[in-house]
Amino acid sequence: MKNDIAMGFLNMVAKFMLLCILLFAFYTQPGCKDPSEFEPESDSLIEPPGPPHLVSPFSGFVIMFESVPADSYYILEWTTVDQADGYQVEYTIDTNPPFLINCPVNTCTIWVFDTTGRIREHYWRVRASSLLWTWFTEWSEQWQLELRMRSSGPRHLTPQDGSIFYTDSLPIDIELQWEILQDEEFYEVAIFKDSLPYDQCIIYNNHYRVVIYENGQYSWQVRAKSSFWQYYSYWSNPWFFFVSSVKSEPVP
Repeated sequence: MKNDIAMGFLNMVAKFMLLCILLFAFYTQPGCKDPSEFEPESDSLIEPPGPPHLVSPFSGFVIMFESVPADSYYILEWTTVDQADGYQVEYTIDTNPPFLINCPVNTCTIWVFDTTGRIREHYWRVRASSLLWTWFTEWSEQWQLELRMRSSGPRHLTPQDGSIFYTDSLPIDIELQWEILQDEEFYEVAIFKDSLPYDQCIIYNNHYRVVIYENGQYSWQVRAKSSFWQYYSYWSNPWFFFVSSVKSEPVP
């Protein structure tokens, strides 16, 4: 009995000493630091690169709609930035406060279901973001675009619809003239003889001199265009003119 008690006491002493040794070894490891000596690792985030560059639609572009309300869209595009994981578009309609659009890639689709309040000038710019950067890139330059209803064709001025030109010799020159619409750069003029194509050309002013070689009925239309416009204007309504020979009087 006494031997069992002694053995139990010795086992307890041995376990206690082992525990002390383990605790001593843990608290004296050379790799461990005192909490007061702890210093965090240096920040791994880097400064962002330069901003994206805008691609399209180019600044000053006019997007045109053919119906109200509209059911259409247009796409904003810019260059990619290395290591970017997203982009932010700042979009402003006229003088309204800007709003932000988050885009995962370097394009953004703008849907237009209603033109109310949108037929005016719009402004946009972009910046990129990444979890590797300390902050966003700087903003890109700001570009402007305009939303506009597709224009009707220019209004004709001369010759008056239904004019008759009498001549005793052919060919003759007839000058067509029309009004300037807005900010167009050139026009396309189409002339028909008896409903068949007769002449068609691009003109950089608002008048055109057509040479007529035969008598008959002629009609003409014109539409306007600019390199900044998404579409031509609609064709103008056709006007007609007639060319007829003067009947010679018999010699007495």
